[in-house]
Amino acid sequence: MDWHFWTGLYSLKRAFSDRCPDGSARLQAARQVALSFVSRLTLIVLRWLCMDADLARASTFGQRVESLAHAVKPPICGLLTLRLRLVFSQYLLCRQHNAAIILLFANALDGSARALLRPVMESSLRCEWLLMIATGKDLKRIAGHDDYAWKNLDQMAKALDGLQKADFRMHALQTDKAHIHSFTHGGSQAVARNIKPTGVVGLVPNAVEASDVIRKAALLLANAGISVAHRLRQHEAGRRLSEYASQPWT
Repeated sequence: MDWHFWTGLYSLKRAFSDRCPDGSARLQAARQVALSFVSRLTLIVLRWLCMDADLARASTFGQRVESLAHAVKPPICGLLTLRLRLVFSQYLLCRQHNAAIILLFANALDGSARALLRPVMESSLRCEWLLMIATGKDLKRIAGHDDYAWKNLDQMAKALDGLQKADFRMHALQTDKAHIHSFTHGGSQAVARNIKPTGVVGLVPNAVEASDVIRKAALLLANAGISVAHRLRQHEAGRRLSEYASQPWT
C-alpha cells in the first residue's frame, strides 16, 4: 500500500509540473490520476476488509512455506556443479513466483496472481527434473540457452511421478492445466473472471479461488524444496518443510 501511496503522490506532482502548462489540462490530468489512485487503494482496502478466514490462512501458509523453502541452501560455490547451478536457479524462480502470487492477491491484482500459477508449476517440475532425471547432454544444452532441451510439462510430471511413486503433480496437471494455461495467456478463463454478473468489466474478487491458487503454488514450491533438501542431505530443512506443507489446509 505504501508503494501505491508514494506513486500516486509522484504522479500528482507530475500532473502539475511544467509538462502541463495549460490549466485545464493540469486539472484533467490530476483528476484522472486521483481517480486511478483512489480506485486502486479502494480495491486493496476492500480486499483486506473482505478477506475471509480461509484466504488469510492460505496466505499465511504460502508465506510460511516460502520461509521454510528459503532454509534450503546451495553448497559453497566450489561444490556447485552445473546441475546444481541450474537446479538452484529454477528453485529461486519458483520461490519468487510463489511470493509474488501472495503479494499480487494482497494488492487486488488477481489476474496477474493467477497467471503465475503455471510458471510456479513449470519451475517446480523443471527443478526436480534437472535434479533427478536430466542427462549431462540435457544440462549442457540448457546451459547453452537451448530451450528445446526441456521436456514438456506432461513428460516431466510423468517421469517424476514414476520415479517417486507420487501423483500430486499429475493430479494437479490433469485438473488445472487448461485453467492455468488460460490464466497465463489471457484466454477465456482469465477474461471471464473480469466480467461481473451484471456485465460490468472489473475486478471480481474470489476468495475461494485465491486461496486455492496460493495453496497449490506453495505445495509445488514445497515439493521442489523437499527434493532439493534431501538430495543435498539437508534433512532437517527438508523435514521441517515436509511436515508443515503436509498439514491439513483447513
